[in-house]
Amino acid sequence: MYLLDVLLERLGLRLPPGKRNFALDERLLEPLETLAEEEERSADDLANELLRQAVNQIGFNRDTWRRWSELTSREQQVTALICLGYAYYQIAWRLGITENTVKTHTKNIFSKFDLHGRGELQVLMRDWDFRGWE
Repeated sequence: MYLLDVLLERLGLRLPPGKRNFALDERLLEPLETLAEEEERSADDLANELLRQAVNQIGFNRDTWRRWSELTSREQQVTALICLGYAYYQIAWRLGITENTVKTHTKNIFSKFDLHGRGELQVLMRDWDFRGWE
């Protein structure tokens, strides 16, 4: 480490490696402290956990969007209708295709999302609004 780095660190102008300092919006301080107290943990520990969860969720959302974008338009239609609760025969009728074709699209969807069933797909996409697909 360079002498300047050591000096800045000791003066409190630079944090040691691995440490970061973030500003907290004042409006969040009271709810954060209340929640931390209820969970019997420090506000710093809770803030770190919440930030970690948010970063993970953003990564998860981006990955889900990327996979959605890799679906064909027909696979997106089938996905939307599955998430709206339609049965295979209903999807086939709505899209003017055979039920076997719907099952083939579904198999491809599950593969692209690394899922094993309709329920998993519905859970994965539960926050998406597919009402416009009806």
